[in-house]
Amino acid sequence: MIGEGLCFEGVAAEVETAVRRAAAGLPGADVPSIDFVDAAEVTEGDDGRLMMLLLAAEGAAINHGYLEDHFDELDPAVSHRMIRGRELSAVDYLRAQAAMAAARARFAARHADIDAIIVPTTMQPSRPIAEVDATPDRYAQGNVDYLRNTAVGNRLGLCAVSVPCGTTADGAPVGLMVQAHPFREKIALRVSAGFSS
Repeated sequence: MIGEGLCFEGVAAEVETAVRRAAAGLPGADVPSIDFVDAAEVTEGDDGRLMMLLLAAEGAAINHGYLEDHFDELDPAVSHRMIRGRELSAVDYLRAQAAMAAARARFAARHADIDAIIVPTTMQPSRPIAEVDATPDRYAQGNVDYLRNTAVGNRLGLCAVSVPCGTTADGAPVGLMVQAHPFREKIALRVSAGFSS
């Protein structure tokens, strides 16, 4: 299934074209579209904000020693995002966990009959690091452009494979992501193998 909705919003035209062309050419499969409302549910509104802070809190916990002893040596774009995780209260942490569990249950119920969902891996084709890192604002936008769609799968607990599916006019690679239900890696791998055959 093509996961329509948020995962295609703001996607560069060349990325969208490559993903849709590859999905249409998947051998032996009719690849219809579904309304992938789950993507918006885990990235927008209060629940999306809480889930983003949850990831920051986990990053702060895992990297506690680095944040304490080497904060100034870390990339500021990353360290300042992780340090925000310390602001998450225990109540909000539990609310975020509950919201994520509810979103995962809704996904499982809505899509029980679907083997895989296909979306662009990233919203934009790759760009030179110097361009992405030119300013803090450019970095922040690049962070959204490159991580939004993969974050959806992370928050829903999906397994996924990114597969090359073309290039832009200037030769930048484009990828599509095959997402499957948790612990169904064999399905994600089998579907993704169809794109490379």
